[in-house]
Amino acid sequence: MDRLDYSLTYPPGRDRSRPDGVLVEEFALRDDFTAAGLDSAVWTVDEREWLPGGWLSRALRSDPAVRTLVVPVRRDAADDAFQQLTGSPLPDEAALRGHFGEREPLPGGEPLRWGPESDERVYRILFANHLGQSNLAALQAEWGLEPVEDPRLAGRARVTVADHAVEWALRSIGPGIAWCIDATVRLGHAPSGAIGDLLHDLRQGVRRHGLIPVTIERFT
Repeated sequence: MDRLDYSLTYPPGRDRSRPDGVLVEEFALRDDFTAAGLDSAVWTVDEREWLPGGWLSRALRSDPAVRTLVVPVRRDAADDAFQQLTGSPLPDEAALRGHFGEREPLPGGEPLRWGPESDERVYRILFANHLGQSNLAALQAEWGLEPVEDPRLAGRARVTVADHAVEWALRSIGPGIAWCIDATVRLGHAPSGAIGDLLHDLRQGVRRHGLIPVTIERFT
């Protein structure tokens, strides 16, 4: 399974038919799969080498204008673009990690606890960017989201991974501002790695429709 996030970058005010770079990112995760930091590297036609991409990762999450110039893609699309720009295949993930610079720390820590340790965890994966109606409809269909009465929710789904019961909802946080996935996990007796895989798959599913993952938090 690919663990890195890939995006194509486009030049401002110029031909948008051809990307001018590739951004590679990876969340550094704690043992409970929350995000402790963000690593990144970027290659552009101006520099023609891999450089630390922290400056672009920060701008991507804080500046709507920058988000219009960056498009999340799968690795195969990033590889195609990189070969068109350089004539060489995209380096493998181990090599790309070697170009990461100083890690961007993300706020977080121990989740809030209102009582004794329980077998339930509540996660939030936060995203920036606007999710258009066509992409929203595609996500609802792909995930088989059940409609709900709350207008802030685009739908809810349930699944069992290993023997962990998971219910999640896709939620709008202000029109055109941000989205999130809220996932409630009721732990079974199986190893917890399947939870991390599910959170990764949910994040990638939303990335494919243009949203930018900001962080992964845990509330309980």
